[in-house]
Amino acid sequence: MLAIGDDARGFTLIETLVVIAVAALISGLLFPRLQGVVRGQEYRMARSAMVLGVREARALAIRSGKPAIFRVTSDAAGFRVGDRAVQPLPEAVTLRTKSRGGAITFYTDGTSNGGRLSLATGGVGQDFIVFPTTGLIFEARR
Repeated sequence: MLAIGDDARGFTLIETLVVIAVAALISGLLFPRLQGVVRGQEYRMARSAMVLGVREARALAIRSGKPAIFRVTSDAAGFRVGDRAVQPLPEAVTLRTKSRGGAITFYTDGTSNGGRLSLATGGVGQDFIVFPTTGLIFEARR
């Protein structure tokens, strides 16, 4: 038979509340850092998608024998390669172009009309240059 007495083991309400308060404090401190990590990962994914999109447009022009266009959407939330579906970017990331008509045209020999793309999120960003003579994309120095 189990009797309740001095040997009873367990946690008091105060001990449980202290553990919950410490856990809440730790999560409150870590949550903003976690958001920054998520934003950084979204930016890196968007950067990779954009660079691959530019390279895809150049390869499409060379392979098909017809000019191909890399176009930034008017709301800066994505891009389109040729007549393919729009490739959306994460919500916090914007893509802008400093090219005529918001597009970079690639020609059958791999060259392009050139242009500058700007990818940004939360005050952090990077510019990219597409060189006309080669059609290749590089990060611009800031």
